[in-house]
Amino acid sequence: MALKKLLFVVYVITTVCFLVFWAIDKFPNQTDLCNQGISFFSSMDYEGVVVRKFINQRNHNAKPVVLKEAGGTQSDMILDGDKAGIYELIEEGDSLVKSYGVLKVSLRGANNDTIVDFKFACN
Repeated sequence: MALKKLLFVVYVITTVCFLVFWAIDKFPNQTDLCNQGISFFSSMDYEGVVVRKFINQRNHNAKPVVLKEAGGTQSDMILDGDKAGIYELIEEGDSLVKSYGVLKVSLRGANNDTIVDFKFACN
């Protein structure tokens, strides 16, 4: 009877250890999350005039920039995760261009005429 209890305890401990290590392996680490952010931002394509920028306190202090594009449509460009300070450089009325596949943002306006590399904490 004692042998059965011992085997059961060993089985439970082994199962719990397996599940813990499996779960740790499945959760994304900081590098994975950062690479996903780089990939997401790189896949975006923007060209327009900044009509508004604000810190959205209701959405975890997100930093959206509202652009008016050539066709008159407005789109939000979220600049969370940027370590280069692009959000601070942008002013309403600036022309902003971000091409697909690159991490560079071109800013032109009264006080800006620059190209800034979007930098994440991991790159």
